[in-house]
Amino acid sequence: MRNRAKTAIRFFVSIVFSPVAFFLAFCFSTVFPADSGIFGSEIRTLEGTYLRLRTDLPSSTEVDGLPAVFDAAVPLWCRFLGINPNRCDGWKMDGCLIGDFERFERAGLVREVPDLRTGFQLNRKLWVLEQASAYYRRHLLLHEGVHGLMAHVFHGLGPPWYAEGCAELLATHTLRDGKLEIGVIPGHRDEVPMWGRIKLIRDDIAAGKGRSLRDVLGLQPGEYDAPNAYAWSWALCVFLEGQPEFTGILGGMTNVLPPGRTTSECAETFNERFYDRIGRDVRSQWEAAWIDFAGRLDYGYDRERARIDDLSPGATRWNGRNHQWRVRPDRGWQNSGLRIQQGDAVRIAAAGRFRLGNRPATWWSEPNGITIRYDRGRPIGELQMTILPGPETSNANTAGDDYSRCPFLNPVSIGTHCEYTAPVGGTLFFRINDSPADLADNDGDVTVSLEKASGNTIPGS
Repeated sequence: MRNRAKTAIRFFVSIVFSPVAFFLAFCFSTVFPADSGIFGSEIRTLEGTYLRLRTDLPSSTEVDGLPAVFDAAVPLWCRFLGINPNRCDGWKMDGCLIGDFERFERAGLVREVPDLRTGFQLNRKLWVLEQASAYYRRHLLLHEGVHGLMAHVFHGLGPPWYAEGCAELLATHTLRDGKLEIGVIPGHRDEVPMWGRIKLIRDDIAAGKGRSLRDVLGLQPGEYDAPNAYAWSWALCVFLEGQPEFTGILGGMTNVLPPGRTTSECAETFNERFYDRIGRDVRSQWEAAWIDFAGRLDYGYDRERARIDDLSPGATRWNGRNHQWRVRPDRGWQNSGLRIQQGDAVRIAAAGRFRLGNRPATWWSEPNGITIRYDRGRPIGELQMTILPGPETSNANTAGDDYSRCPFLNPVSIGTHCEYTAPVGGTLFFRINDSPADLADNDGDVTVSLEKASGNTIPGS
């Protein structure tokens, strides 16, 4: 880190390399004679195809297998970034994994490092300080490797959010039984000791420092002195790769990377082209979807099921007639296709019995929810509604880039019935409340009906 899909929808890529690879890496991680003479007997060299790693750490399967992990990651990075693997022929990073910094200073191996806190990359060289977590050691090594590959192929890294977000995305990984997967959302914090990106985002939001889409795109190099900027850049890249509309957009942006150091003007031009690609006319809707993602982000977040599939304005404008939909419990916000106007008074009713999970036992729920378990302060299983204003709406009270006002994070509790007066016009969305990490084993649906209100309604706020 610098001081300075299973399907086309859910991104991750994986590669399997057998335990034999680790054994061979271990066997060839001997101390080369040249190292003993030049760098001292306490620094040894581990050789891989794409990484030559010098370290003073004791020999172990975990440490000595790092070049094999790095080699396994490179084809996956190439696939994601749209790089022809032939471009990597002859490319190799010189790395230092440092236990005792003074030892590497004496050996003259850190002269080019201005201020090493965790990791650093310069051209074909990288440096990583030893970490208390084997996961985070690998993560930092892969993070700096992504920088090195992008600098080699594209001769530039782009604005900070893109450079660090891609590096974080392609370094966040699982390694189980010889299978490396990158681009994952970790299932539990115990899988990624010292990583902490999700906690940083949660803490920022709780402190009123949640970042909008434009905030992340505007991150400045100096802000990466703190880990929070890395967390937000990672989250944005995960969000983008989880949207079918944006699949491949991060890799596709490499063709507009400015060469060399990215000036503020170059970064602004890059970001403008990014906005062109996501669609300026629906920018406010994507801001709201991004804040829904960041505001509910958790370990095990199910990108395929929790994402909002359709953000388009409802095709039907409500004219007072009755409407009916089915809402599924194994999905996030679901577009009703119906637009209502500010001041419309409606009655919404819901009926149905559905399953929320099956471990350790099946939980059955109705639209009022299960009051022995909560998510975001409301019972799981509760039917909820919100109104997403269209892009033409300019009322500041409906802003999608404010966590305290984002419609998806401030739903109306419907339960089995509710009479409601719309505070703003827009498209109706429904969902059944549950953690975005617990959607996979939900099943069933709820029938939701809407008609003109006949009595007193709950005023929108």
